Amino acid sequence: MRIAFDPQIFSLQQYGGISRYFFETAAHLVRMQGVEAHILAGAHQNGYLAAAAPGLVAGVRLPPLPEPCRPLLMRANRLLARHWLARHGADIVHETYYSSTATAPGTATVITVLDMIHEKFPHFASGTEKVVSIKRQAIQRADHVICISQNTRRDLLQLIDIEPSKTSVVGLGFSLQTYSAPGATPPFPEPYILFVGKRGSYKNFDTLLKAYAASTRINRSHALVCFGDAPFSADELALARNLGLPQERLQHRGGGDAILAAYYSHAALFVYPSRYEGFGIPPLEAMSLDCPVVCSNAASLPEVVGEAAQTFDPDDADALRAAMAAVLDSPDTAERLRQLGRERVRLFSWDNCARQTRSVYASLLQETGRSPAFS
Repeated sequence: MRIAFDPQIFSLQQYGGISRYFFETAAHLVRMQGVEAHILAGAHQNGYLAAAAPGLVAGVRLPPLPEPCRPLLMRANRLLARHWLARHGADIVHETYYSSTATAPGTATVITVLDMIHEKFPHFASGTEKVVSIKRQAIQRADHVICISQNTRRDLLQLIDIEPSKTSVVGLGFSLQTYSAPGATPPFPEPYILFVGKRGSYKNFDTLLKAYAASTRINRSHALVCFGDAPFSADELALARNLGLPQERLQHRGGGDAILAAYYSHAALFVYPSRYEGFGIPPLEAMSLDCPVVCSNAASLPEVVGEAAQTFDPDDADALRAAMAAVLDSPDTAERLRQLGRERVRLFSWDNCARQTRSVYASLLQETGRSPAFS
């Protein structure tokens, strides 16, 4: 079967979870017998594609462009993708983001829904109404919809009129274990609790700050290191001051995957307080690098972490404080979570993700009576 991934997300993201997902899926699909995969990236900005196998990517990487240029880039790349498809053909086009019109009208279309955040939490994002409208159109015209968790599928079926038979669940993988370096020098000079990623809105960082500040025993013995996203905002620093936290206890760090892996590997604890996730890769990254996990019990997270994390209600700062203390105060609990984490991560990989995605493609071609372009 011949699969083409359209250029949308690679025109938008230099790095990010969505483009990582599509790159890893395509990169693993192309290794499988009987599958030909192409990422029709066009004139893209994405950094992951530099690691692609020869022939996987149709396109060239540009330097980062200003935000106002992106709509024009998107339109140009869509035209390039249609030109490529007219010449080479595809059995299935997997669209990488939401559009009201098909990349390849007349070709079977698959779309992936990663979450329903805009629909469930419209106050957390700007331009929600337009995004929701375009997303609904893309989902309803697709021949099949992949959801990245059972929770995302449940939310999708509750919020959008679509036949359940048109949906499948395919879990994600993770990548950072390849950067593990046992015995390396710790990246931070004292014990620390780790938070990774964006901190605003539903990511619920303010609840973590409140829980951390509420225990002088925890915040005196462990710094709070936040990796990624922007430096702390004035509002975040003001909240920390109002909670009585010395500024030096709150640290921001950044860097590439190898540096992030080092922070996971040496953290006393990884905390993930999010109120909503379509899947939730960071807890798996932490588990893969032997870091005990404390995470919220909201949305998809329980199905991802299973019994391998200490969980809490994301709206209860005291419950989060108690969950952190339960791990930090008990070496036995921390070691138990490490062992459970090692077992849990075996259930998730990009190879599994690609194999399940291939099965979705094969079923769709069989259902629609389309013959693959080659076998």
